[in-house]
Amino acid sequence: MGWAWRGYVVAMIAATAAGFVVPAGGAATLGLNLFTGLLPVAAILAGLRRVPPGERAPWRFFAAGLLSLGAGVPGVGRGRRSAAR
Repeated sequence: MGWAWRGYVVAMIAATAAGFVVPAGGAATLGLNLFTGLLPVAAILAGLRRVPPGERAPWRFFAAGLLSLGAGVPGVGRGRRSAAR
């Protein structure tokens, strides 16, 4: 495993552990959710170097889907009122 993948694994483990410590609902939670949502996109795009040029399109679509999912994180739970209130 190369140094980049080791860094990715360490960053995701640290972010997962931080998810248990960071209080819910603050800016730190938003940043952590964005980090864990967008880091896989960066990993896929970095890994495209190893894929032959003719086989990169599916990976780009997969990265685009993850990007749209990660970009939607800030809007999750905003503007809705809970039925319990």
